[in-house]
Amino acid sequence: MKNLADSLPLPPAKKTRLIKWQLLLTILTTLSILYSLHELVLPPREHHSLQLSSISGWFIQDQLNSDPSQFHIYHPNSSFGLINNRSPDRWIKFKEQINHLIKNSPSDIRYKVFFIARHGQGFHNIAESKYGTTLWDCYWSEKNTDGELIWVRLHTCDKRRSKSDIRVDYPFVEFEDRFTENDTLWTKDLQETDKQLDVRIKGALSRVFEDPTSSNLTYVSITAHSGVISSVLRVIGHRHWPTETGGMIPLVIRAKLTRTHTPTHPPNPSPSATQPICPSSSYSSL
Repeated sequence: MKNLADSLPLPPAKKTRLIKWQLLLTILTTLSILYSLHELVLPPREHHSLQLSSISGWFIQDQLNSDPSQFHIYHPNSSFGLINNRSPDRWIKFKEQINHLIKNSPSDIRYKVFFIARHGQGFHNIAESKYGTTLWDCYWSEKNTDGELIWVRLHTCDKRRSKSDIRVDYPFVEFEDRFTENDTLWTKDLQETDKQLDVRIKGALSRVFEDPTSSNLTYVSITAHSGVISSVLRVIGHRHWPTETGGMIPLVIRAKLTRTHTPTHPPNPSPSATQPICPSSSYSSL
């Protein structure tokens, strides 16, 4: 049975409101369609990235003819490798030169001085010396302990401790917002290739230049594994320079703002490029 109310004409006030709502809906729909068409004909949006490079002229480690085996970073007369290491005001002059460089650079170029240190002697270093490189790479590096030593993907020493554990031991450390409770990058079966590591390290260095908490800093200290240090050198085009346990290398890095239509994403995970070739015999009896 048809409802009588459905056949009755709407009061003028309600009819006016209905027309207004219909008109508004039509306008919103039209704008949505126009915006979609506008997005289709627009050229790809630009993304910016930083082109990182090493600036030489201050440190021995930058020179191609320098012999790393003849240099000791903590020798009393080394001045961390500063070339002009005899002048009593050498570090004052260095600071003045860096400030001049920053002050007179274009707006799309930034400079920072990094002191990249390798961690001190670790249990994983001792274990490799104890068992030899082959046994370490093929067996012990996949464990956390041999019953005497404890070291913490393929090499468990690469796995970060939990945020809670770090906070207990180092209550003064400030954690960034994106610092997860557990290490989400480490896996027991896969290890980054050098190419994958370089993409990640470039992103980390870029954040130091761009993040509001560090963008205004001129001098930055980082402590890391030797693999990370080697990656930093590759990313900025610096010559290879081995860093001993507890060692350090100073770097003057330039960041130039560039624009691209395609954002850079890390490549997909794959087996380690440095995965050792292990003997066919099993180490299960160890």
